[in-house]
Amino acid sequence: MNIKIRQFKRGEQVAPHKPLLLLIAIARLQSGEPRLLTYQEIEPSMNELLLKYTKSKGKPHPEFPFWRLRNDMNGELWEIPSAPSITQNDHGDVSPRHLIALKIKAGFTLTVFEQLKNDPVVAAVSRQRKLVQKVGSSPIKNGPSFSFRGRKSAPGCGADRGGLVGSRES
Repeated sequence: MNIKIRQFKRGEQVAPHKPLLLLIAIARLQSGEPRLLTYQEIEPSMNELLLKYTKSKGKPHPEFPFWRLRNDMNGELWEIPSAPSITQNDHGDVSPRHLIALKIKAGFTLTVFEQLKNDPVVAAVSRQRKLVQKVGSSPIKNGPSFSFRGRKSAPGCGADRGGLVGSRES
């Protein structure tokens, strides 16, 4: 599986919103948490990450990737089961208050969730995370990194299978 997402771009600056949300969802998957998550569950983490990794001086908008990811990969990556019944604004978005009040859930589609759960790179990262929790520090200095744009990686790390791309950096 090759994950391809559309990202907002202004000049050379690419918005990190969707990749950050996907990383949160993958981390939840590794922790054994449910496939679907509410906006309220991810909003604090997304706000923190967006403030850290964007140059925008305005208020971060974690609701955008939460709502808009469902349009990527022809709807085969991310789903919001109740989306058809939710009122959208003129831009096709939903307010964060609305997402919280209605306890809207979103997450990987069942197919993608199962593929990621069975991906050896994701499993290896999950095992490393559990080991770090037990030991207190990472036994591997340079752990796998992920690309959501289909970049090639080291042989045997997923890219040659068309899976989630992982690599080891030196």
